[in-house]
Amino acid sequence: MSILTDTIRKQFKEGDDIRDEGLTTPDTVQRFDNILYGDDPEWNTMDLYIPKEEKEKLPIIISFHGGGWVYGDKERYQYYCMSLAERGFAVINFTYRLAPEFKHPAPLEDMNQVAHWIMNHAKDYFLDTEHIYGVGDSAGAHLLVLYASILTNKEYASTYDFKVPEGFQFNALALNCG
Repeated sequence: MSILTDTIRKQFKEGDDIRDEGLTTPDTVQRFDNILYGDDPEWNTMDLYIPKEEKEKLPIIISFHGGGWVYGDKERYQYYCMSLAERGFAVINFTYRLAPEFKHPAPLEDMNQVAHWIMNHAKDYFLDTEHIYGVGDSAGAHLLVLYASILTNKEYASTYDFKVPEGFQFNALALNCG
């Protein structure tokens, strides 16, 4: 790992720790933590947040965290994602493999595994697969656009070794500083 990567990880974490100090899970949100969506228990974990007492199908928001491709995990975006769940969404907050330890397209492969998990487990969690939205911050916005391009462009999709799940599509994306 490089000195630059170490510096980014240290400084970003310090700022995130200050931002999140004292924050807790809202009483109105039910958490399902550390769900394994792939084979790697260190990198392929996600949390699912839903409004408590909700028994109807919920529209889904998938959060692709930022961090300059080298930093971040689901813990850094949990409070933001829970605030979205409070507004009536099922929110998927996942950790993906980071550079420089992992090379492109590792984060896209991870996103694809999340998409497969959603399609395979929607009934278990009242997830509405007809209403899937993506939010991405910084590097996460960039990666989200690449994945959306895979979903909508067969020629581009053919450049990747993985196949997207049948029926998975985004209704809309919200991109922050991509």
